[in-house]
Amino acid sequence: MDSRESPDEALNVLWGPVLSETIPTHIYVEGVAPGAVRTKSAGAGIFFGLGSPRNTALKVPGPQRATADRARIYAIHQAIQMADSDKSILIFCTSKMVIRQLCYAAARNVAIGWPGANSDVFKDTVKLLAARHAPTKFIHIERTQNNESKRGSYSLAK
Repeated sequence: MDSRESPDEALNVLWGPVLSETIPTHIYVEGVAPGAVRTKSAGAGIFFGLGSPRNTALKVPGPQRATADRARIYAIHQAIQMADSDKSILIFCTSKMVIRQLCYAAARNVAIGWPGANSDVFKDTVKLLAARHAPTKFIHIERTQNNESKRGSYSLAK
């Protein structure tokens, strides 16, 4: 981030122009960590919709004791890879921290080398976001929200 740029300008430079905008695909992501549920490793769930062949359950690579937030970042990373870069997407996530890091702090973190926990997954995810041609929007949902898509992503993450 150039010191003369405002945070908004730096984000615009990082993300680049929108080249295509469509009706957005809704993607729900969730992550769980060992101890939160009866699981030995962190899991990531990606839910595109009831019966979608793209619904995915993944083990989260990395540290033995991965956190739920690392699992959520990984789920977002994988969901972006699965989505068409020319189609708009809405990603629903329960972590305000993950959304803040990807939406508001990304330019600053890129400029300083993305320090801190989970920097490897954040860096890779930001590269994927920057390469997209269509908008990506993040929506925070409460952990207690009870809808079919939220339940689907959680079930896949367990």
